[in-house]
Amino acid sequence: MAGFAFKARDRTGTLVEGEVECPDRSSAILRIERLHGTPISVQPVTVKAPPPATPKRNGRRTREAAQAAPPRASAQPRTATKRTATSAKAAPEAPTDLETIRLSTKQQLFLTKQLAKLLKSGMTLEKALAALSERSSSPKLTALTAALHQDLTEGTRYSTALAKYPRIFSRIYVSLIAAGESSGSLPLILQRLAAYQEQNRKLMVSVQLALLYPALLSLVGFGVIVVFVTWVVPQLTGFLESTGSEMPLPTRMLIASYSFGMNWWWVLALLVLGAGLGFKSWTSSESGALAWDRLKLKLPLLGRLLTTRFSAQAAMTLGTLLAQGVLLSRALQLIKEIGGNRELAQRMDETIRQVEDGESLSRAAEAANLFPPMFLDMLQVGERSGELTEALQGIAEHYEEEVETQAQLVATLVPVVVILVIATVIGTVVVCIFMAVLNVASGLKRSMAGLENLFDLPWV
Repeated sequence: MAGFAFKARDRTGTLVEGEVECPDRSSAILRIERLHGTPISVQPVTVKAPPPATPKRNGRRTREAAQAAPPRASAQPRTATKRTATSAKAAPEAPTDLETIRLSTKQQLFLTKQLAKLLKSGMTLEKALAALSERSSSPKLTALTAALHQDLTEGTRYSTALAKYPRIFSRIYVSLIAAGESSGSLPLILQRLAAYQEQNRKLMVSVQLALLYPALLSLVGFGVIVVFVTWVVPQLTGFLESTGSEMPLPTRMLIASYSFGMNWWWVLALLVLGAGLGFKSWTSSESGALAWDRLKLKLPLLGRLLTTRFSAQAAMTLGTLLAQGVLLSRALQLIKEIGGNRELAQRMDETIRQVEDGESLSRAAEAANLFPPMFLDMLQVGERSGELTEALQGIAEHYEEEVETQAQLVATLVPVVVILVIATVIGTVVVCIFMAVLNVASGLKRSMAGLENLFDLPWV
């Protein structure tokens, strides 16, 4: 049996130190997790062999040997000091602006996945952070993991260290880590967090891809309209004006619009800029932002997509939090901000108030009009059966599929609408020009008929 000195955080957050005897280091970590909570460091210690037994008659020699032998506890400070010095040397100094940096979604997912794998393989949290700080190819990740490692070696809880960086780790992330530390299941929590982040990233990507193609198509269509109006229209109108024939009303309106745009484009630019600044100022106010968020929820395609995405994220997050022992009211407080919509946040506040007053979640959400009817029906079934967490997982899977369906619908219908708008604008310009061309052709035909009548006179 080998001896291992350890430091760990128990379920109350108290730092515990001691020694265990196990066959290897992995067994020691498992035993520490089972008995004491989250291990911070596990170091092997040298167990000295006991002094050789001497006969009882030589009592004086036995007492002298016992007095000369150093106590076993005296080796522990030297081991801890050496380990601390090594850790301090390995961890680079964190930059002063670390609290202002941000990590991308992929970087956060990478950090969570790698940390979960290292802890599952038998590493302590301290060793895992040290390994990530040394092997990461991203300067941001290197600085962040080094700072977290330093806080951990100084005795800070991991969740407390994460809470120092609110721009990187959300309150949901920190709360789940704290729940994992309290329950002694940090590796499992990290695995579930990685799965949650992966699912959330897929939802975001599906929505972004659904809106990307229409946005690009709109940009290209606007460019085509600008080129057509600024280059093709002047060529054709110049030719039509040179004929001297009278233009039809739609053509005159087109030429007048073009002339106004060319002469007063700066006025139009100022109007657009002023409208943009006014809209930004309006949405920056509390009432304006709330009204804009309400309007977004009422839009034909975008509103349903936003509602479905919020339902999927809320069910996924709520199920994960409740599975780790987080109280329902606290879990609802944490998921209030995931929708990014003030109207939904107000409905969530009303739901939380009713839940704290003793109402069931399904009835409170129905009264606040927070979730769709299908969500509420499935939630009510979970509450009645006592399997709320499983019901929320099923709801999350259902609405994840619904988000994909809505995203495909948006990606299909919006480009059609954009193409129709572009075709309508270009078609209107073309019709105006062709009306003028037909008018000129009719005038030429009348002139040719007059010449033919002239040559038919008797004196010709």
